[in-house]
Amino acid sequence: MSDNDFVTDADEAHARAGSPATPTILVNGQPLPVAMADAIYDKDDFAGIMRSYVG
Repeated sequence: MSDNDFVTDADEAHARAGSPATPTILVNGQPLPVAMADAIYDKDDFAGIMRSYVG
């Protein structure tokens, strides 16, 4: 497999999965809303979001 094949395959898999962006975080099989995407870079913000989903 060439590098181009890998990139094409990865891009197609990403599109099939319906991921809105990279990175994409799934919670209970659903992507984290794009509006919350920046929170993944701050551990306290991310922890708060995860607590809101799992209680």
